[in-house]
Amino acid sequence: MQIALLALACIFIIATLLPLLKHEAWWIRIFDFPRAQIAAGGALTIAFYSLLYKERGLGDNLILLMLLASVAYQVSRMFPYTRLARKQVLGSRENDPDRKISILVSNIYRDNRDYERFLKLVREKDPDVICILEPDEWWDEKLSPLDVDYPYSARHRDDEGYGMIFYTRLKPRGIEVNFLVEDYVPSVFAVLELRSGEPVEFYCLHPNPPNPKYSSDTTERDAELLIVGKRVKESGKPTLVAGDLNDVAWSHTTLLFLKISGMLDPRIGRGFFNTFHVRWPFLRFPLDHIFVTEYFRFVTLETLPDIGSDHYPIYAELSYEPSRKEEQMDNKYEANGNDKKEAADKIEEAGE
Repeated sequence: MQIALLALACIFIIATLLPLLKHEAWWIRIFDFPRAQIAAGGALTIAFYSLLYKERGLGDNLILLMLLASVAYQVSRMFPYTRLARKQVLGSRENDPDRKISILVSNIYRDNRDYERFLKLVREKDPDVICILEPDEWWDEKLSPLDVDYPYSARHRDDEGYGMIFYTRLKPRGIEVNFLVEDYVPSVFAVLELRSGEPVEFYCLHPNPPNPKYSSDTTERDAELLIVGKRVKESGKPTLVAGDLNDVAWSHTTLLFLKISGMLDPRIGRGFFNTFHVRWPFLRFPLDHIFVTEYFRFVTLETLPDIGSDHYPIYAELSYEPSRKEEQMDNKYEANGNDKKEAADKIEEAGE
């Protein structure tokens, strides 16, 4: 039992150290995900060992000390996504319906056939923008009733899990499907007019996951996110980025994206809002995201009921309040020279 607990402690320590290597291999990057599980497992291991074995040697104490440091580090990475932390996107101070935008992001899972549940959810939430991920031709046909209320759309149908449909009722100045890194992984870029007539830019993304079935490393996933981050920064315009990013909110790459783009995360200071996996309660992670620039204020953010997919949909309502943007400037993460070089290197590597 004692050896088993020490071995378990070593596993949690290694799982904490591996992501610090910043290597793109999927089997390293995957340990960005279960920070809560590693922290909980490490804390329980310390508690059990301390209760069962009062007399410990120097080696035992060293391992337990390293495990305690690992738990503390994991908690520190997740802390911003708790209600104890300062909110990065401040609450709305205005109530102008013409300046509000509501967004629904849903990875419907291509093998899911419960389209009626999804349509019912759309009718209930009545969002202005819908980002649908993994639709195939069957799903595209079943979602055709949405064309009535959402006259503007862009789509890329795919039977291998790379489909994307973008619906909006807001008048677009332009909508386009792009392939930023890989020629089979789509993204959508749109310029939409709020009901007030003011334009905002919108990106819908779904890069490859860190899984050997799809990609042996995270180079392309990271590069796609960072390419968009650079474009957002260079634009300086009111922008929203949404989608299933196949990365957790607290990962190194997500933090790097926030630094490079200057965007804000409504989750920070409010909670995890886990969206994946529906069927595994103890292995749920925040993979679906909605990021905003400083022009937007928070109204609501929520995960929605199960629609038969492996992801829960996520819904947000935001208020466009440009006159108050300066109040959020200090909430941004700033990119230093090393961050900019790392982002440039990742983008260059993906282009090779």
